[in-house]
Amino acid sequence: MILGTYVVDTSTQKHRTQMILTIGWAVLLASAILTLVARESMFLGGRWRGVFGNPNEISHWWLFVFLLGLVDAAKRRKSIRKWLVGGTLLVLVTGTRGAFVAMCVGAFGVYLYLANRATRLQGVFFAATLGALLIYGGTIFNAIVSALPENLSRLDSIQTGGGRFLAWSFAWEEIMLEPWFGQGGGYEERFFYANSDYFSFHNHQGLSHNSWLAFAMNYGIPAAMVLIVGLLASLRVAQNQFGRIILPAMLISLTIEGWLTAPMSASSPMLFFVGGLVASFREASDDECEATTSLESSSS
Repeated sequence: MILGTYVVDTSTQKHRTQMILTIGWAVLLASAILTLVARESMFLGGRWRGVFGNPNEISHWWLFVFLLGLVDAAKRRKSIRKWLVGGTLLVLVTGTRGAFVAMCVGAFGVYLYLANRATRLQGVFFAATLGALLIYGGTIFNAIVSALPENLSRLDSIQTGGGRFLAWSFAWEEIMLEPWFGQGGGYEERFFYANSDYFSFHNHQGLSHNSWLAFAMNYGIPAAMVLIVGLLASLRVAQNQFGRIILPAMLISLTIEGWLTAPMSASSPMLFFVGGLVASFREASDDECEATTSLESSSS
């Protein structure tokens, strides 16, 4: 988060970006190598999880690396092909639909940034039309889902709503019991653990899988809004065009996953690193760069 509060020179931005991107590829490479050595421990329910706890976590962790790779390539007017290929392959083996949607949103944002005005308007019109068809045209939605690989479509869970929708429904009911102040820190964990047998029977493991609902169960709706909106405001990701590209994908991720409230989640620090770094992707005046350099020198 601190990275986003300073405007730095281009060489510093490039160094920090390459450091995070190198870590991203290195972790995936390590996961791939370990899969060859101990394949049975790298999968969960037929879906690849690499060195992470579950397939959703590796997908959303990689989502932020993917977004950083996209905006860095767009900023330097380089090809984004390897990021699109890498992201697609990962969601195919993990089968994580939430990360897939977020990656598509991020890629669309980069497309709009790189396109000229006429092409940009066409892209917005196409996206709006497709969105309306998906919302109001059930047949078209089913056709698109059916065309996806089985690992992603999982038609049975989509048609029945899946265990996650069930968890969201129960979480919202609990929130309505104490909407203003919640029921105390850790209530989400206590509630879902106490009812774990019921949710397991309906094919759902874990907690609410929604950071907004998790905070609201614990602390109430106003505090949940302050916590999450305050976090995003502190990251300053909306203050430049590159941050605005990744912000919608970030919102999708924390709405579909509850990792923002999970202290052991690997996705949370990656959000802070990438969000703060992208927030510094703006032009700096000479005075600002000198001030930042002086501050970093004194800190050292």
